[in-house]
Amino acid sequence: MRKRKLLSCTALTKLEAKETAGIPLAVAMRQMSIDMSRPAVVKLLAHMKNSDNYRLGEEHKLVVSLSLFPEWLDKQSDYAQEQPDNWKYVGYFPSKGEWVQC
Repeated sequence: MRKRKLLSCTALTKLEAKETAGIPLAVAMRQMSIDMSRPAVVKLLAHMKNSDNYRLGEEHKLVVSLSLFPEWLDKQSDYAQEQPDNWKYVGYFPSKGEWVQC
């Protein structure tokens, strides 16, 4: 199975701000040197935005947040980070699963 790449909340927030300012996502990703596919980044942004939905329960928000921003992720990095060898995601990303250390 391929390793999953994630972005920190800081990086996703910066991308969202650039996109809101009218900068195309592909250009913003190039500016920030993000080594991920555009569709993967679009999905991460959508998951982050959807997790802020006030209608979702707190438990669901927590599961999504822990899935998007696991403890192995460098919270301040602006770069894509690949999951370490000793971590795997069990379940359906990001709403019905969790990161486990193996």
